[in-house]
Amino acid sequence: MDWNETREFLEPFFPEEVRSELAMLLPGELREIRIRADRPTVFVTATRTAFLPWQPGQMQLEALVEALSEHSLYARTEETSHGYLTLRGGHRLGLCGRVAFSDKRSVLSDVGSVCLRIAAPWPDSAAELLPYLDDSMPSVLIVGPPGSGKTTMLRDLARLLATGANSLQVAVVDERSELCAC
Repeated sequence: MDWNETREFLEPFFPEEVRSELAMLLPGELREIRIRADRPTVFVTATRTAFLPWQPGQMQLEALVEALSEHSLYARTEETSHGYLTLRGGHRLGLCGRVAFSDKRSVLSDVGSVCLRIAAPWPDSAAELLPYLDDSMPSVLIVGPPGSGKTTMLRDLARLLATGANSLQVAVVDERSELCAC
């Protein structure tokens, strides 16, 4: 999903003051949208943190989560029990709220804050790794702090291995739908 598709996906869920801020951003600039009930919305970009005037109440926030999940929140309790939802395009919605246990399962309610992490392609971000990957290296471990680009690099690495001059068959086991966004 490129930036225009991401904006088109997100804009219907937000009020005008958030949409106008989205319209001013360049591709790849937005990293996160942090939303807490009764607090200003925060945009985290590559270079700055901006506070927006939109302060949704808890009911608005819960309606936003329901809408972003494409009204399938009830069917995604496994994901929400881990504290996140994977959205169309590979974006991730971190959830914070009250957790109750029912029938040996955790159920999230009273969502008080969310963090929407924006997925963005960075073509050739893994190109420098390719010379190190050959038959003598059966596995690779990619480690880094949150937001450092581990998933982005792994996604690009799979693409490069599958499409390069010496293309390989690449299989990705993506149990949390982070790489393929399916």
